[in-house]
Amino acid sequence: MRQPHGQNFLTDRFMAARIVEAADIGPGDTVLEIGPGRGILTEELVKVSSNLTCIEIDSELALKLRAKFQNLSNVKIINQDFLKFDFASLEGSSGKKIKIVANLPYNVATAIVEKVIPCNNWESAVLMVQKEAALRVLAAPGAGEYGYFSVFCSYYCESRKLFNVDPGAFYPKPKVDSTVIKLTNIFPPAAPPGLFELVKSAFSQRRKTILNSISSSLSCPKQEVALILERSAINPSLRPERLNLSEYKSLTLLLGKYIIPKGKTA
Repeated sequence: MRQPHGQNFLTDRFMAARIVEAADIGPGDTVLEIGPGRGILTEELVKVSSNLTCIEIDSELALKLRAKFQNLSNVKIINQDFLKFDFASLEGSSGKKIKIVANLPYNVATAIVEKVIPCNNWESAVLMVQKEAALRVLAAPGAGEYGYFSVFCSYYCESRKLFNVDPGAFYPKPKVDSTVIKLTNIFPPAAPPGLFELVKSAFSQRRKTILNSISSSLSCPKQEVALILERSAINPSLRPERLNLSEYKSLTLLLGKYIIPKGKTA
């Protein structure tokens, strides 16, 4: 039966325990679980976390979770869409950063990651996502999955693959494999203005060379782009997926006047 919010509920208790173990939760850690669903991860988290907050979009599931954990003082269930939740204002206890654990619905996993990782209030995130999404997070320059999302994630955090999870570990059984990844916040400075607009523009025409892609998407004279690429020691015949984060940062500083940040007009 299709779930109203696209959930595929984890049912494998061994995998649940393995995910929570990977989160390395210690005494006094504040933990956030995004999308607890029926509570299989929650059951493991309450054993190790003294301060657990769970954000569940489904009102019926949230009621069941509150009833299930009503006798525990270390868990709080909030019925809200995480994409509308004020995550940036959530604070850890005793000055500690938040640790995140989640089995993310496939259809909103990218949006949730994009919301979370620019914030400074989290330390690590152990996330189960669709395998294809994990490949995009983990991809290095030159890989087929490397794109805007890869660059965005690499700016804010280190990422590594932990393990795959077969479809049989879920109900309803998905048609795709899942992967558990761990993100670790590197607490970078604020991104240079226009960085992600430039990256998104470059990858919007990823089959073109970086010279043609930038000059076309930013309406920048090709000759000027060629000079900027030369100054940055970047081969103009490379495609956007061959450039790394440092090279995109360098181009952002030199192309600043041509990049119009989202929400602004020229």
